[in-house]
Amino acid sequence: MAIIQGAITILLFIFILCALVVIHEFGHFVLARFFGIRVHEFGIGFPPRAKVMRDRGETIYTLNWLPIGGFVRLEGEDGDSDDPRSFAVAGLPKKLLVLLAGVGMNLLLAFVIFTGIAWLATPQGGIIFNEVVAGSPADLSGLRAGETILAIDGTTFDLLPSPDAGQHAIAALRDRAGQTVTLHVRAADGAERDVTVTLRPPDVAADKGALGIRSAGLAFSGAYAGRDPLAAVGAGAAWTVSAFRLIIDGLASLVSSIASNPTQAPPSPGRSGSPSRSATSSGSSARSSRSTLPACSRRTSPSSTSCPSRPWTAAASSFSSSSPSSRAAGRSCAGRACAARASRSRPPSRWSA
Repeated sequence: MAIIQGAITILLFIFILCALVVIHEFGHFVLARFFGIRVHEFGIGFPPRAKVMRDRGETIYTLNWLPIGGFVRLEGEDGDSDDPRSFAVAGLPKKLLVLLAGVGMNLLLAFVIFTGIAWLATPQGGIIFNEVVAGSPADLSGLRAGETILAIDGTTFDLLPSPDAGQHAIAALRDRAGQTVTLHVRAADGAERDVTVTLRPPDVAADKGALGIRSAGLAFSGAYAGRDPLAAVGAGAAWTVSAFRLIIDGLASLVSSIASNPTQAPPSPGRSGSPSRSATSSGSSARSSRSTLPACSRRTSPSSTSCPSRPWTAAASSFSSSSPSSRAAGRSCAGRACAARASRSRPPSRWSA
């Protein structure tokens, strides 16, 4: 079975890599043809050539033996052609657009995928928590550690793709401070029920949280939700921008860390971020030794078997990622490179509400 799974993983990797590269190269191909640049060959895979799929006009379309991408062969791409339709003699704006067209096609692909997910099946998350503060609204309403809040007043939460997904879930509680809300809750044994709870007033919630739960995270609830096509297009565009911004921020962080300290080694695996500190019921920081443990090992309910797949940290009252002292600890994690990566690549690990 392990061999079969490994083979499937390899085949999927090859297929995805080839599809991404071919779509990237297709962007170069389309813009080159649009600007009248001569295209000799559009190939799927890399040589040696296996088959000519089409040989009509000035461009041949080929299938090659090495399934690791694709290529476009332009006239004058090496800069040694005087053909008036060569890439070498094209104007600078045309060259830049042809070169950037590959990235543009990858962004378009991401937009199409995200839009399809938003339209047909967006994975939904639930707030799974491992501690209930004694005497809090959560405790008085019968919520128990290890349970999962699937919806708040009928509102569910998307798991994809924003890094702020957990904060959006907590915002639904923070914005309803002082109100009576209906929570759809799944118990540790899988039973679901509706729970009516009156949240703490805003002035109390600012320090203690609106509901009174700790060590919470956003976990896949097992449900999917769709949207109407117009809303799906908007969500797909927003998700694409969010994902692209993460890539740009990551590259900027990498360049900045290399420029500031080129001899510093990257942080070792498992130590790329600073220990996070969740806000407690009194507004103070939680024990840092607890925060550094893996999410699944911090359970207080023996019956809880699910593990938050996307745990976040954010105080329900103010959404500040941590106290000033916690941020200072983040900067000392592994120098500037570690702090930059930790702040951009992933949020803190847990939160309270």
